[in-house]
Amino acid sequence: MHKILVVDDDPFFLELIDSALADYEIIKAADCESALSAYQEHQPALVSLDIGLQDCDGYSICQKIREQDKHTPILFMSGNNDLDSRLRAYGEGGNDYIAKPYQKDELACKVNKLIERHVHQQQLTNQLQDHSSLINNIQRESANLQIVNRFIQSSMHCKDAETLLGIFFVALRDLGTCGVLILNDHPEQPHHSGTPATRLEYEILSMSDKLPRIHSFGKNRAVFNWQRTTLLVRELNSLIDVLAILMDALDMVLSAIETENGLVEEIAQLEAANSECHNEVEALIQDMSLSLQDAMITLGLVSDLGADEEKMINDTIHDYSHKIQSKLIAQTEQSLKVKHLIDQLRTPSEEIQQMLAQAQTDNDNSDAVELF
Repeated sequence: MHKILVVDDDPFFLELIDSALADYEIIKAADCESALSAYQEHQPALVSLDIGLQDCDGYSICQKIREQDKHTPILFMSGNNDLDSRLRAYGEGGNDYIAKPYQKDELACKVNKLIERHVHQQQLTNQLQDHSSLINNIQRESANLQIVNRFIQSSMHCKDAETLLGIFFVALRDLGTCGVLILNDHPEQPHHSGTPATRLEYEILSMSDKLPRIHSFGKNRAVFNWQRTTLLVRELNSLIDVLAILMDALDMVLSAIETENGLVEEIAQLEAANSECHNEVEALIQDMSLSLQDAMITLGLVSDLGADEEKMINDTIHDYSHKIQSKLIAQTEQSLKVKHLIDQLRTPSEEIQQMLAQAQTDNDNSDAVELF
């Protein structure tokens, strides 16, 4: 049931209002002070003001109400039915005017219309606020996803975990949060954004394997327990889904870096093996040349090798040696090409280098603070 504040010092009209507005809860006041006090206490859906009161006029009460409330409908009542009174009532913020004496049906109709309009306006205002809130949420989520997308694109150029973590903490900063992260293979070396890790934070991270994949706790904090990394977030806000995507990307790129590092190590081992093989082939070719000459003499094919025969044998051996070495060199060049391509893919861009420099500056300027 809607409340109506009726400000009038005439008992006859108050009884008439009770009869005309029986469907509403009527709050009565006969003077300025009690009217303003009742308005603050009950927050009525409509205020009915008599212009001629003993201690003040209805215009003054209307002014005080409108200083804090621009929307609650105000209905002026007066024995004056002239244009000036109506214009002043409207100018002070009134929504309607009714002259005394009035018919009950007229009063009820005006009150009903004013309250219906006010309720409808409130509904529209609430809908507008809901829509504005929804738009703001969409814009915020879009901005957060752009940050995650920028991290994913930048991370593809990271050639080591340190560079990757620098980009990761830049993303956390852009999302408006900070935290402490450990690589699960090296939990003794926590990495941080904002302030360095406290002892309690490190203890929580060291025991995070007993927690679920995502565990929120305390004052807006959470632990993200992933396969290769564990993150303690100091300001979770509404970022739980965004941070989960960010952690997925971080783990994926760490896996790619491990694979690439393994490939580079295998290439290095292959280069070393090729170099050793090259030296061994050269030694074997020399041994083969001498052994072939000795064998020809031993078998009695010739009594002694002349200069032409020896040159022919050496040329033949050298030709095949050159072919073998060409194959080995080609194999080495292919390994170098693969290594060069990996280095190109993992070379940080200028944008990433700037982000890393900013992240390092932020970390250098931070002081240790106990957050728990």
